[in-house]
Amino acid sequence: MVGVVERTTAWQESNVDLDGLNIHYYRTGNNDKPQLVVAHGFGDNGLCWRRVANDLQDRFDVIMVDARNHGQSGTAPASSAALIEDLAGVITALSLDKPALLGHSMGASTVAGVAARYPHLVSKIILEDPLWKERTRAESEDDQNKRLDAYQQQLKAQQALSDKEIIQTGKVQHPTWRDDEFPDWAIAKKQVRAGAMLGLSVSNWPETLEVVTHITCPSLLIRAEAGRDGVVTAEIATKVIESNNQFRATDIPGAGHNIRREGYEQYLTNLQSFLN
Repeated sequence: MVGVVERTTAWQESNVDLDGLNIHYYRTGNNDKPQLVVAHGFGDNGLCWRRVANDLQDRFDVIMVDARNHGQSGTAPASSAALIEDLAGVITALSLDKPALLGHSMGASTVAGVAARYPHLVSKIILEDPLWKERTRAESEDDQNKRLDAYQQQLKAQQALSDKEIIQTGKVQHPTWRDDEFPDWAIAKKQVRAGAMLGLSVSNWPETLEVVTHITCPSLLIRAEAGRDGVVTAEIATKVIESNNQFRATDIPGAGHNIRREGYEQYLTNLQSFLN
């Protein structure tokens, strides 16, 4: 059982200017260590990786990035391609030396995109339930508008709550999460901008295949337990592995889409083994 880890060392905090767009990041500051860049999921921020960074900072220089329209980063039109360019831009601007990349959900899809488009920037990647699935039909424009409107209403209602109220609601929604996951998560919910979802989408298999086949570095795909709310199915994971021998996949028992929050001990063990 991994307990709460207390740290008193202050992390670095700064910004990268990407053609006028501010991208905020946090860094554990062990500059003589191997570098690990982490990309959060939709609605989170860089500090939602706090527990992982605490447990890895003795061996890695962990850089936690706020995606555009999230955290303390700037506001700009959202698209999957833009997020890929942002993350590649941060790696380049900070002169990082082929770091490992770790991402969750939206961030995992972004990490895969960087590895496919800019293989010279990356040493290896870990993908925590990326937004890859087999859609049975194309989503109509009306479907998209309804989904976006529902999200906007949910965000508006959530941001009207206090941090304490968001945490209370979160504990009802996610009863298996540790208490120390919620403070950063609640702040992130207040920070995300209304337009953050515009232009973002879940990749269907042909789109995913195009990305997967261009990845040339060692890659770990971490999946939720079957039957829970994970995105990547066993069928998609099998197709990924069959399409690219750089990939291996692992499932975390008892975990849903928020894998590290719901199956942390095994998640961390798999992460450390792959990174080492």
